[in-house]
Amino acid sequence: MDSAPDLNLTFTALADETRRTLIHALARGGALTGRELGRQLRGNPRSIARHLQVLERVGLVERVGGEPTPRFRLCREPLRAAVRWISRQETLYVQALDDLDRRLSEAACSERGWEPRRGASDLDP
Repeated sequence: MDSAPDLNLTFTALADETRRTLIHALARGGALTGRELGRQLRGNPRSIARHLQVLERVGLVERVGGEPTPRFRLCREPLRAAVRWISRQETLYVQALDDLDRRLSEAACSERGWEPRRGASDLDP
């Protein structure tokens, strides 16, 4: 099971548009320097550095190489964990909506004295 604190940190970091743009750039461009990312985003170097620190702290990016010019690389596992969580939630919501639709249909038919419409999966072979 995905760790809730880790997911909370991931979603908090992803809430910022600049950080999502940095992640997108790293997903397309591999390991890039802060300067290269700043040029792509046309952003203030200090601001880019702060956003990279946040992403690094929550495990969405990692430094590759050392000073004077480290590169940053995307860490995909936290994103995969977020996608797994979202997929599970989607499944639950779709099932709940399907159940609600079925119940509303049955209630409407019952009110009118009709038989509920049966789907192909409801028919006996």
